[in-house]
Amino acid sequence: VLAIGLWGGWRDLSDVRSAFLRAEIGRLRSHGIRTVARLESELESVDNNAGLTSLQDADWLRDTVWLQRFWNRVIPQERQRLYAAIVSTSGDVVMHSDEQLIGLQLEDAWQSNSVPEASESDDVFLTRSRALSGNRPAFDIVIPIELNGRVAGFYHSGFDQSWFDEQVATRQIVVRQRWIFIVGSVFVVVLLAAVSLQRINRHYAALQQAISMARVKQLAD
Repeated sequence: VLAIGLWGGWRDLSDVRSAFLRAEIGRLRSHGIRTVARLESELESVDNNAGLTSLQDADWLRDTVWLQRFWNRVIPQERQRLYAAIVSTSGDVVMHSDEQLIGLQLEDAWQSNSVPEASESDDVFLTRSRALSGNRPAFDIVIPIELNGRVAGFYHSGFDQSWFDEQVATRQIVVRQRWIFIVGSVFVVVLLAAVSLQRINRHYAALQQAISMARVKQLAD
């Protein structure tokens, strides 16, 4: 019973982490999809006039006022949001919410591993890339930017893994306390049952001894 209680507590704590991670990833993806949709619309209008072949040719991106304003407004207000960036197919950081990182080359192994529990699709990764997160651990979501039916670049957005771990630990406190109470209660019940069973066994042994003595006395009489 105690083993089942401990297993249930571990599952509950894991579910809290997974649910919170999926919620944050979903919110990040929603922002990213809307941003990419507008970027693709802008790219199509520019491509009709300039014949763009990739995002590396799109110097106008650096002058995209609405995108920079969006980043400047949203990212500082949300402690968990570390960055947002646009990366070309060759790995060049074309735009970044931190202007000091613009122009850096994305490392070949920029992602440490994927995070399958965060999404059904393989678009969420753990990263410590200097070009994206400035070497800070982060959950990164990547959305392709398409131009004329082909991928012209990628939109990256990430939130702080340290912040995420702090929030998960806070949310798990209530769950942990609940399961400590449940497992503690079960332990007390089992302990009381064991003590009661021991006392019953003692009384039963004493009763058997008394019956035996009574029979011996009756036989002696």
